[in-house]
Amino acid sequence: MHSTNSSRCCLLVRATTIGLILCLLSTSTPAAPQEIVALAKESSTSFAFWFRASGLPKLIQGQGNAKQQEKQRDRDAKGFAALGQQPPFEF
Repeated sequence: MHSTNSSRCCLLVRATTIGLILCLLSTSTPAAPQEIVALAKESSTSFAFWFRASGLPKLIQGQGNAKQQEKQRDRDAKGFAALGQQPPFEF
């Protein structure tokens, strides 16, 4: 419980620090707000491209390295083999 609270606190401190740095940079330089907006747009586009190209959406949705579902007869054959029986004769 303690580690969760300390990690949240650390994350909050980092976010506050980054926010303050952005505020200071954007007000001290006339061209900084334009650059910050351009950087944010470029970063989001870059992240979107990386996210789609990495195959991560399929992995998150469970479509990644999924095996084909077994057929019923294959499962039955494994069951008969485990029990030491012969499968029934099929016409």
